[in-house]
Amino acid sequence: MKRMVMGVTMAVAGAVGADPGGKPLEAVIAAYEKGLTGGDAAALVNLYMPDGVLMPNDNPTVTGTDGLKGFYGYTFGSGYKITAKIFIDEAKVYGNVGFVRSHSTEHVIDPKGESHDFEAREIFVMEKKGADWKIKSIEQKERSRKPTPPFITSRMQQEAARKL
Repeated sequence: MKRMVMGVTMAVAGAVGADPGGKPLEAVIAAYEKGLTGGDAAALVNLYMPDGVLMPNDNPTVTGTDGLKGFYGYTFGSGYKITAKIFIDEAKVYGNVGFVRSHSTEHVIDPKGESHDFEAREIFVMEKKGADWKIKSIEQKERSRKPTPPFITSRMQQEAARKL
């Protein structure tokens, strides 16, 4: 259950390195953030193309309007509360297609009241539909921080021998 929430835990904090053509894409992400923080499943689904895809970390892919309604409806209907920030690393527009590469931090309170903190990387693919930009897909991967290995005795001995 904890992993399922990863796909929806995003919000906007600002843009870094976005070109001028990426500004409309940033507006879509800002609307996405508003829907997340407000727990508004309908607003989130409205931001997607009818065949939109959500690929949350370690969860099955969610496709189409009905699948997205079910995913977001279940998440917010179950009582998840999300506080998150997305940092836009790059936003590019190529004709009627746009890409946003980002990283985020998320704080989630599950229905039991337990807190969970995550870091993730995302890529948004967007498509222009008429005058509006819509989300075609979102892929999210949890960032893992691997701790440095412990300084074991043999390494300490090697280091001591090197210094002597």
